[in-house]
Amino acid sequence: MFRDLVEDALQLRISLKSKEEIDSAVLAFTRVVQDSCWRSSEGVAQKKTRRLSVPHEIQDMILEKRRLRRVWHNSRHPDDKTALNIYAKHLKQAIKENLDATIEENLMSLTATTDTDYSLWKACKNLNQPANPKPPIRLDRNKWARSKLEKANAFANHLAKVFVPNEATPGSDEAEIDDILQQDFQLHLPLKIVTPREVQ
Repeated sequence: MFRDLVEDALQLRISLKSKEEIDSAVLAFTRVVQDSCWRSSEGVAQKKTRRLSVPHEIQDMILEKRRLRRVWHNSRHPDDKTALNIYAKHLKQAIKENLDATIEENLMSLTATTDTDYSLWKACKNLNQPANPKPPIRLDRNKWARSKLEKANAFANHLAKVFVPNEATPGSDEAEIDDILQQDFQLHLPLKIVTPREVQ
């Protein structure tokens, strides 16, 4: 669907002789790609990502660490590397403390009442039963099997293609094998029949 939308909306016969024409063509191309992406992904459930709020102090520390890294990359001096390592260690500790405080605050706000929609029990349920991702399966027609029925049919079709019985040997080969087994002076005697007790 994305490919069809892009092919329908894209205009290839345009002039690209000046800087302004190139800039407008790039803008138009970007707009076509974005619109096609949004239209082709309508109805698909977007995954909700939960972002932790980072305090301004940690953001400033991250900027300072990046500045120290740039200084070290330009100078390659051992003192600059030492300063970068020390600051990176402090930043890592600050991030860990912030994460611990955020988790502790979240845990303290959990209750087992209807006011918070039983958030304590929901948190416990998520801890006890980790969510297993169920990715879609690619079909032969360059589409994706998303529902349970489509996935089951995809597996059934694949297994039906893979597990095909071997072709039966022609009758002449069987007669030749029987003649060899019935010869009087064989170098190796045929194998004895296996009993069910041996199999067990």
